[in-house]
Amino acid sequence: TPAGNPVPAGEPPVQSLLEMFSHGGWIGVVLVIFSLVNVTVIVEFFLNIRESRIIPPVLVQRLEELIKEKRMKEAYQVAGSQSSEFARLMAALLARYQRGHERLLEVLDREVEGIATRLNRRPTYFAMMAAAAPLMGLFGTVSGMINEFRVIAASDIAPKPSQMAAGISEALVATYLGLVVAIPAAIAYTFARNRVHHLVQRMTYMAEMHLEHFPVPVPASHAAAASPASGTSSHPGAPSRPAAPPRNPGTSAG
Repeated sequence: TPAGNPVPAGEPPVQSLLEMFSHGGWIGVVLVIFSLVNVTVIVEFFLNIRESRIIPPVLVQRLEELIKEKRMKEAYQVAGSQSSEFARLMAALLARYQRGHERLLEVLDREVEGIATRLNRRPTYFAMMAAAAPLMGLFGTVSGMINEFRVIAASDIAPKPSQMAAGISEALVATYLGLVVAIPAAIAYTFARNRVHHLVQRMTYMAEMHLEHFPVPVPASHAAAASPASGTSSHPGAPSRPAAPPRNPGTSAG
């Protein structure tokens, strides 16, 4: 330490975060587990939930080419062979492309809702950590304070203020550690929800762009009118079927 900056006598040493976790008791152990799980889930989410993985540009371009060329069966096979969320969405639409635009929009809304639910499963872990960690820390603090005052009540000698401060400080460590775990989880939850919202909106937009190039299905009534019925012809110049000869009224049945 430089001579110009002497350390004041009686100043407590600065504790590292690891030392604080070790002083947190069994609550500190639980919060360490929370922290490790939280970091793992956050890293896994932001590595996997990316636009290049959810909406692969190569797949988008390939499906656009096939749909514009009205090669719907081949487009369905391409979408079905992929595992991305956009591929699953397009496979569901391509499997029902003959049902009409309104029905396809209903399918699109239903599929997008399911995709959003799946993508939001991981952010719910962040929200759980952000809510549970402070409560665990508060539980540790309250438990430590109860034990500290119980010791004071059982003692015949009035404790020194420094001894009380040391016990209360150790009890407050649990709350501090809970906030250390909860604050990054809350921040990660906000970013994760925003990313999921952006991906769902982007996916919906791309799917609607592809729907504009879907072939228009022929209504069943028009198809029936275009095909000749039994005994008649839909062509104006076709000969008509001869009428049955009239029954002779003079002929008796018996």
